[in-house]
Amino acid sequence: MIRLISVLILLFFICGCSTLVNSSPQDINLTTQKGFENIKVEVIGPKGSYVTRIPTTIKAVSSYKGVTIKVSDDCYDVASFDINKTITKSFWVNFLLWPSFAVDFITGRYFKYDKEIQIPLNLKDECNTSGTGEM
Repeated sequence: MIRLISVLILLFFICGCSTLVNSSPQDINLTTQKGFENIKVEVIGPKGSYVTRIPTTIKAVSSYKGVTIKVSDDCYDVASFDINKTITKSFWVNFLLWPSFAVDFITGRYFKYDKEIQIPLNLKDECNTSGTGEM
């Protein structure tokens, strides 16, 4: 009887399907709508923040807290963009399998981020040397 209870408790904690399937970081490709390059941005995610330049590929672990991209380049208007996230199919399958659904719900690993993000940028007038709004 104790062995059965131990197995059931173990299954409760490890059988969150979305948690197991979505535990690795997801790749998100960041580009700009107008093809600008070497733009300084801050990536703010569940595990902290860091500065990088786009175009780039970032890695993010799914979580309740989303990923925000903040443009911090001097030649562009300051703006923040939240990366969209959706609920994975494995979450809905697991929703029917109580109590493992609780594991996914607690971890927040049932979210999937968009894979391709185009950041809209506005070039400041003082940085526009060509007069066309593009560098």
